[in-house]
Amino acid sequence: MAWVVKKTALALMSMIASQCSSVTSSVGAAIDAGVIHKDVNPTKLGARLLDHGPEILAGRDVCRHYQRAMAKATHLQRGALGVLPIYLSHDDVRTHAPQLEGGGAADATTGAGDDGDLSFQLHLTLLIATDRGRSRRPAHGGADVVHIMQQAGRRNTDETGHRRPWCKFLKNRRRQSCGIWKDPLEAHVRAVGLVVLQIVVLLLAGTAGAQDRDDQWNRCTAYDEHGKLRPGASSDLVIDACTAIIASGRESKELAAAFANRGYAYRNKRDYDHAIQDLGQAIKLDPNNALAFTNRGEAYANKREYDRAIQDYDQAIELEPNNARTFNDRGGAYSSKHKYDRAVQDLDQAIRLDANFALAFNDRGAAYIGKGEYDRAIQDLDQAIKLDPNLARAFYNRGIAYYDRQEYDRAIQDYDEAIRLDPKFAAAFHNRGYAYSGKREYDRAIPDYDQAIRLVPSYARAFYNRGNAYSGKHEYDRAVQDYDRAIELEPNYAYAFAARGHACSGKREYDRAIHDFDQAIRLDPNYAYAFAARGNAYSLKHEYDRAIQDYDQAIRLDPNYAPAFTGRCAGLAIVNRLQEAIADCNESLRRQPGDGGALNARGTAYLKLDQLDLALTDFDTALQADPKDAFSLYGRGIAKGLKGDQAGADADIAAAKQISSDITEDFEFLGLPAR
Repeated sequence: MAWVVKKTALALMSMIASQCSSVTSSVGAAIDAGVIHKDVNPTKLGARLLDHGPEILAGRDVCRHYQRAMAKATHLQRGALGVLPIYLSHDDVRTHAPQLEGGGAADATTGAGDDGDLSFQLHLTLLIATDRGRSRRPAHGGADVVHIMQQAGRRNTDETGHRRPWCKFLKNRRRQSCGIWKDPLEAHVRAVGLVVLQIVVLLLAGTAGAQDRDDQWNRCTAYDEHGKLRPGASSDLVIDACTAIIASGRESKELAAAFANRGYAYRNKRDYDHAIQDLGQAIKLDPNNALAFTNRGEAYANKREYDRAIQDYDQAIELEPNNARTFNDRGGAYSSKHKYDRAVQDLDQAIRLDANFALAFNDRGAAYIGKGEYDRAIQDLDQAIKLDPNLARAFYNRGIAYYDRQEYDRAIQDYDEAIRLDPKFAAAFHNRGYAYSGKREYDRAIPDYDQAIRLVPSYARAFYNRGNAYSGKHEYDRAVQDYDRAIELEPNYAYAFAARGHACSGKREYDRAIHDFDQAIRLDPNYAYAFAARGNAYSLKHEYDRAIQDYDQAIRLDPNYAPAFTGRCAGLAIVNRLQEAIADCNESLRRQPGDGGALNARGTAYLKLDQLDLALTDFDTALQADPKDAFSLYGRGIAKGLKGDQAGADADIAAAKQISSDITEDFEFLGLPAR
């Protein structure tokens, strides 16, 4: 029975040795590494869309403080058997790890002892401690635990360096024969077997506790150098692990790291208020933590609190003036405030600090888009793509630049590539739909808006632009449904109110339309389109004086707004201020050549002036752009009839009525002969 107990104890001690080897090697690696992830370049992390908030990685907080947590080793609590607590400090771990691994010298290499000898060595040490507990002084003079372990490692070899049998080594130490030693050993095992097993349980529990704390740190720091969660991790797991570390009450630097990383996890869940709260606590504990300021700035930026974001970026730059990433993020905040020149200054600095910073080229390109400098924008975005061919947002932003240059096909190609690189890129689907709408390919636009909404069900702008596509197809009821949803998601969405007003006008619900335009103007008193659109609604109600007042205000707000000149031209033509009308239409066409609305309005004025050839020219030109324009067909039909081409007149008017059954009523209130 005694040997069964002994072998069981030896096996358990071998397990302890294995655990200690794993823990101490990890500790040594953490301590020797300094900043563990030294190869991480934080300036190459994350990305931003045009006018979207930056994505900052919190991982460097982890790198800075993780080694301290690893160096905290097991503290065994005092037990009922009177086992002495064992404290392994930072230096203790480095000093004694090699002996625990096999009895070698106190350096970073593994000792020479094998598992069997290690088990026997630890068993002997425990026996001596037990003898001391019985007030029996060992014959070798009562050396302490560490001394016994050191002596065992150094002296269990002969003069040639070969290992001596353990009994021979002990014989030399005790001046007794191996046989004499063996029996007392068995007696000791029999007497203290229970004590050994309970101590082993305590040791294993302590090792498990240290491992659990290490696991918590690993989960709390589950982001890689790109800010991505490692496989099997989630933001919720990070939050739980960091919360456990915070609850454990570490020293301030470690708590700062835990708060900072939990804040970053909240940011990834778009819980910006909790992110700001945690990052604020991290800053309070560690006021020199530049990255915490940067991350809190990013959270404020995502809440569109750009002034507070910029304040945090300022502080981060003061602490780390050579951090390209922070200049990049502050530039993004200035872009979001439409301070594009100030944004470009910051982005220039980011590029000076890191000439290979693809994201900075991307963001500077976005700022140039905001300035309307599309050639410079495309040049920067080309460079961003050259540096990082997988940067979906660079393709996305270049698509915006091409769209704004009305190069819709090239824009669509870039959106295609952005979607290929990131199939869940909702904004890319949205913008591709917008480009198709620009080409009036509404049936291709609508599926893209559908996909954007599937990916982000709260995407108000996607509902708004899908409504515009339905409105372009004259499906006003479906358009109104989408505008309703956009307004439900964003109650202060002035554009959605104005667009719904336009759809209501299309349904001839003019009072309802005017109510929506009123609301849009209340939300944005400088919204020139809303004034012009309300002027259209008043015109359709035959309230021409009020209509002209709204057009006047739209032009005051935006002197280059061609549709306002077109609307006022039509209103003036109706009230027979024909020369003023033609002058306004000329201004509109100067700003927007070939516009069908302006050509139709001017054609109407020419009809009233009986300048039939000029009227025919305007209606013909309008029909070249849109052969199914009912107003142009009907107006040309009237002009042909007045010139004596009855067959041509009948054909054009019949075609117009087939397209729009209400076209006759439209011409009646213009004061023109209806047929």
